[in-house]
Amino acid sequence: MKRTNEILVGIKYVKMCGTEKNFLESVNNDRDQEVHWIKQKNYLSALRIITFWLSPVLLSISVFGCYILFNGNLTPEKTFVVLSTISILQVT
Repeated sequence: MKRTNEILVGIKYVKMCGTEKNFLESVNNDRDQEVHWIKQKNYLSALRIITFWLSPVLLSISVFGCYILFNGNLTPEKTFVVLSTISILQVT
């Protein structure tokens, strides 16, 4: 943004000296870097959202899987209590 402002302020000088190509390359490089950082930020934001919504499901699968593996006696009462607790943990 700063470099773009400098170019707009000094456009008359740039035209007179014939250095348009150098400034254009500089602006394009800055824009490419900015696009790279915006893409990276958006990918990380999407990953954060996916993790937030998938964590209760993965937690439920792992808790019930371990319980069945080690104990094997899963009742609806126990399932309801565990699902309620995981739901409360997601909200807070």
